[in-house]
Amino acid sequence: MSEEGSKFLMSLPFPYLKSICQSNKLQIKDENTLVGLFEKFLAHRESLPLLKEEDPSLDWSHLTEAEKENREKEQADKLAEEAKAREDEEKAALDEYNAKDDLGKANADWEKKVTVVHNESA
Repeated sequence: MSEEGSKFLMSLPFPYLKSICQSNKLQIKDENTLVGLFEKFLAHRESLPLLKEEDPSLDWSHLTEAEKENREKEQADKLAEEAKAREDEEKAALDEYNAKDDLGKANADWEKKVTVVHNESA
């Protein structure tokens, strides 16, 4: 198998690789080649983050209603904590801005404008 073909197969999600290997049109001379391919695939996939469809925490199909409610509550709590943290951060930034003199405020305003331009150009 070529290096390019190997890279292509390594990038596929598992169900696609499995369907290719189950195809009757697949022509291999030695099953060890296929076993080696799967070993390389698994080693490669372990080094990558989980795909959304592979993440077991997102599969709620086998959960009871109570477990689903608990997960929903945990997600809501997490979102509330993140919102509170953002709010606290914004309040702290505003307090810091208000504590500055006129020149400090002008410099802070200029810095914001420069940051916006840099972000837009990136």
